[in-house]
Amino acid sequence: MINAPPDTLDALLDDCWKRLVVGAANRRSAFHQAVVATVDTDGAPEARIMVLRLIDRAERLAQLHTDQRSAKLDHLAREGRASLLFYDPGVRIQLRLGGRVRIHCGDDVAEAAWTRSQPMSRLCYAAQIAPGAVIEAPEDALEHLDPDPSGESGAGEQGSGSEEQELGRGFENFAVLRFRIERMEWLSLAASGHRRARFALAGSHPIGQWLAP
Repeated sequence: MINAPPDTLDALLDDCWKRLVVGAANRRSAFHQAVVATVDTDGAPEARIMVLRLIDRAERLAQLHTDQRSAKLDHLAREGRASLLFYDPGVRIQLRLGGRVRIHCGDDVAEAAWTRSQPMSRLCYAAQIAPGAVIEAPEDALEHLDPDPSGESGAGEQGSGSEEQELGRGFENFAVLRFRIERMEWLSLAASGHRRARFALAGSHPIGQWLAP
């Protein structure tokens, strides 16, 4: 990983992609989590922390996972544009991504992502109440967790060949957000002088520009 800011726009863009790829693969990376901003149904901004699950540079895709009962899906259905913000305090680099999100529920993309997910991650989607639902006390949420998110219990009642049993309970609540990156803005903070650049990625060739910090 390059720590010193690159001197050319081409090298800088390559470094940004490398940091994102590492962020998706390494949970200890500062780029493993992003602030994801959407616009709610009333037109107000909403932001939350989400885990970066995958980066596909060739397709300009960033992939994230969520519960399809979450309010953010209503936001994205109304306004598909979103923003991702990353910051690495160790090297004082900020990266902002802008683009559009496509939602995948119950399709091949969702099934492939679900299959790669860890059991503890799947457990979050097995809750019987939706994220954001009003409860009396924090402990009430635990009472609604499916004790067997694998879907193996009760197999005799539902039949051994059902899709739910094969994929595990919770899959019906699982959603993949595929964020197609259209623009990227990089900022490096340094005592010797801040540096900033922007890249337009939606065309056939990326266009980079240096900006005043």
